[in-house]
Amino acid sequence: MHVKHIHTEPPMPNPWNLNVVKFHDSPDGELLHLTLGPGESMLPHIPPVTLHYNFLEGEATVRYGDKYEKVSAGSYLEHPEGTATCVSNQMTEGNVRVLIVKLVKTEAKPVFLDK
Repeated sequence: MHVKHIHTEPPMPNPWNLNVVKFHDSPDGELLHLTLGPGESMLPHIPPVTLHYNFLEGEATVRYGDKYEKVSAGSYLEHPEGTATCVSNQMTEGNVRVLIVKLVKTEAKPVFLDK
């Protein structure tokens, strides 16, 4: 078991120069933790995969194609591939934290263990 923590893992290089920690990277998908300080924002982009945004802290504005949605901690947003997106922290003086999941579905079935 390898435990990772947002305060001990180094941020990954990214085009936004934001605090992004990659918790998982494999052919099956990626798991990223994004922290946006006040006034920080991703660059608008069109992702090649579906993104699953799980908002952990703060209030953010999310671009969804040509629309903008306000979201808060506890919200989940599935963002389809090929649609413009951007997450920004323009609404709060604190941080916005987002868990971003990029994954590929599998048809494999789970193996259940005896109790």
